[in-house]
Amino acid sequence: MTEDDRSRAAKKAWETRRGEGGGIVRKEGRPPRIQLFRASPQAGLVGMNNARFENEKRMQTLVERNIGALFPGLKFLKTEDRDMTEGKRRPDTIAFDTNLNTFVVMEYKNKQDRGVVMQAKAYLQDMRENKGDLTLAYREQSDHSPRDRNSFDWNRMYAIIIATEFDPYSIQGAGKDAEVEMYEIDMYDDRVVVMERVGGAHVRQMLPPDPPPPPPPPDTGIPLSKIDFQKEREPPTQVSWNGATHGGISSWIGLLVGVTELLVSGRGDIIRSRCPVMSGPKKAILNTSPTHPNGIIFNEKTQVGELFLNKNWDKKTIIKNACKLAEAADVDASDFKVLFPKRHPA
Repeated sequence: MTEDDRSRAAKKAWETRRGEGGGIVRKEGRPPRIQLFRASPQAGLVGMNNARFENEKRMQTLVERNIGALFPGLKFLKTEDRDMTEGKRRPDTIAFDTNLNTFVVMEYKNKQDRGVVMQAKAYLQDMRENKGDLTLAYREQSDHSPRDRNSFDWNRMYAIIIATEFDPYSIQGAGKDAEVEMYEIDMYDDRVVVMERVGGAHVRQMLPPDPPPPPPPPDTGIPLSKIDFQKEREPPTQVSWNGATHGGISSWIGLLVGVTELLVSGRGDIIRSRCPVMSGPKKAILNTSPTHPNGIIFNEKTQVGELFLNKNWDKKTIIKNACKLAEAADVDASDFKVLFPKRHPA
């Protein structure tokens, strides 16, 4: 008996033999790499039957539907692309590696095929020559993303080969190939899948997650001159100018008081020399005494330093008068920042 005869006899004996623990059987080819057992309270361990994928299509469908679980970071794009080479060659699966920003070809075999590595490499070359088709496939699977071909990393494309078994020469030949990954796959009892990487030198790295976005800048408020009195229903909470802040505001008249106090503190001499600061031809906003130019006393007033502020105004006039006070002190009203309570969605 020759060596080949002995090999065939041993293979046939394996294919017809059943194990004592429940019959771990493989329909053809080498024995399974892994023996799996199901724990049973009554019988202890029961061997699980290793059933080869009867066709490549079943394997392909399984991988495509679970591509993110089997290969984290990969996104399915297209199956059996006939457009890329006008039907001359059809890569089984085209995927996208979101970590490496590149495209991946996937090939499946349910038996040994010594030419599978060269086949996958030919698909890679086709992909390099058909970047427009790949870009279109990405757009179609990404809600018509506006990305163009220059936004992808074409130099990092690679191939994933998944097979029920590889001959040792294929594994050895691809041992240093940085564009190839090789996986052997088994199914047990039609419900347990085992996949193991056996060859290829490509490193499908997981890039670190993007850093969290920086916190939003603090709300410095609305410029005083930009306040829309019809839009802002609630009074402001604080007003700031020139590095100083007047807080604790709870009413609209508090805004006028805050602006006045900031101006008196920072531009006291100037604003004092401009008094009375008028709202109209007869009514004063700020004066050195609590009276209008005609001698009528302010109905409502507050003293700010040595000056007196008229507080008898409606909301619209308060905003206008605050801007007039800033103008009287030679200050741009937009330099005052007014903070309002945060609005909550209805």
